[in-house]
Amino acid sequence: MFKVGEKICYPLYGAGHVKAIAQQDALGKEGLYYTLFFYNDGIKIMVPVDRARQNGLRHVIQLEETDAVFARLREECRDEEPNWNRRYRQNFEKLREGSALMVADVVKRLAVREQERGLAPEEQKMFKTARRCLLGELLMAGCGTEDELEARINECLRL
Repeated sequence: MFKVGEKICYPLYGAGHVKAIAQQDALGKEGLYYTLFFYNDGIKIMVPVDRARQNGLRHVIQLEETDAVFARLREECRDEEPNWNRRYRQNFEKLREGSALMVADVVKRLAVREQERGLAPEEQKMFKTARRCLLGELLMAGCGTEDELEARINECLRL
């Protein structure tokens, strides 16, 4: 169980913290809920405690783990899926899985695609979301300021 104040990451929302844990009635279901606050957007959501891990709620990565994320961003990759709809679904599933490495993989693949061919509007939106989630998690892991991390991500992606 997560504690109030702990740094968390939630798929498609990014990094934040547990603001509260309380018994709530949400959509007719009584139960124990986490109230999560996300820094990037100032959004608050409620997640049932008993389904939180199943839905992808996890702790923010440790500082030691950030090297693997930057290594993933530097890896060579080719976007092999020509059908944008299938490519979008594959990337969406990676974002829903929510690990920092999967989010970095989506950022890398979409950056390559953008440089080589451009992105469809929905992919552009996904790229911004994935990048925002990755940046937020790296910030909370304590590996630099926002400007430093933006520059480092761009360097890894060769932007």
